[in-house]
Amino acid sequence: MYLDESIVIYPLPEGWPFDVEALRDLGKLDEVITLLRHLPYMREGPNAAHADAAPQCRFADWQDLAQCLMRGHISAKDIRLISEGSDHYKIIPPYVVSLICGGCDNCVFLLDTKRGTVVWYECPQEVWQNSSWEGVLGFPSGYYEDTDEDEDQDKVEDEKEENDEDSDGEQPDNEEWLGCSKAWVVADFFNLLQNLFRDPKFVPTDSLNVRDVFTIYPPSFDGVLPMIQEIHCQHGWPDL
Repeated sequence: MYLDESIVIYPLPEGWPFDVEALRDLGKLDEVITLLRHLPYMREGPNAAHADAAPQCRFADWQDLAQCLMRGHISAKDIRLISEGSDHYKIIPPYVVSLICGGCDNCVFLLDTKRGTVVWYECPQEVWQNSSWEGVLGFPSGYYEDTDEDEDQDKVEDEKEENDEDSDGEQPDNEEWLGCSKAWVVADFFNLLQNLFRDPKFVPTDSLNVRDVFTIYPPSFDGVLPMIQEIHCQHGWPDL
């Protein structure tokens, strides 16, 4: 719709050539690490600029993060902080991995590999209450019970040093990690993002930056998004 297609990069059939052992410091299951080796990513654009994939939100480039971790440019703890958020990273189960990476303004999208869902932390009320965006899974009683989280955590701990500083002794506790969130099955989640662009509730302001209509912006920004929306529509958005 608005991105340079060259920003999206795809792995070889055998996957991205990064060190699996280095990524084990993240405290994730081997199955999660294998998945990360076979996903496409959005790389830096011209002048090392990162393109938003959602409002003020950048998808994680795990093949690049893996290289940085292998070279000692960043620690596993820091990666979890900037991808899972400081409020959540200690209680995220080992079968869950973040799809985003960035600053405190990023949305937090977490891929639950056990159930095939994407959890959106602090999803805007305007999104999850809109019945036209089908596919949302509420969290009915018991939905996140009986998950064998203790077994998964034991599996990870067997692969890590006993004094791993990232865990700080805290273990996932059933639904605690969900926080204030909503979840969609994976395909429906990406359809939802696409529909938010098409509607358009997510508005690209240029080829790198995206804003949403739910946020309250400063007075200097008044009228900017409606103007951009109108320009997009005049040029056939979203079929540009």
